Amino acid sequence: MSAWDKALPPESAEDIAVLAAFLLSSAIGLPHQPPAYGPFRFMDAARRALRILEDSGVHNPALASVRQQIETALFAPIENMDFAELLEGLVLETAHGLKNMSPDPDPDLDPDPALTETTV
Repeated sequence: MSAWDKALPPESAEDIAVLAAFLLSSAIGLPHQPPAYGPFRFMDAARRALRILEDSGVHNPALASVRQQIETALFAPIENMDFAELLEGLVLETAHGLKNMSPDPDPDLDPDPALTETTV
């Protein structure tokens, strides 16, 4: 049984509803907030979603690492943060985690060469 085959426990329904509320309330505020808040909000939403997966019993080292890196970034000074570089690394690591979760990963599938050149 793969991680995708597991049903979320009932308590996760509330977590997902809270995540949706967070996303909607974030969307309301974005037009009135500094541009740097957009990536910050999306990163926080990703952190919350990854926490729901972990709390539901999905154990994936790459995704756990992404969540931990996001948590570290969320509490770092925002003024000096290079969101583009941080997000590129997080996306690559997330893709790696997703590939490992796939029930039938295609070993012949080569990643986009432009993405593999980016350092994490």
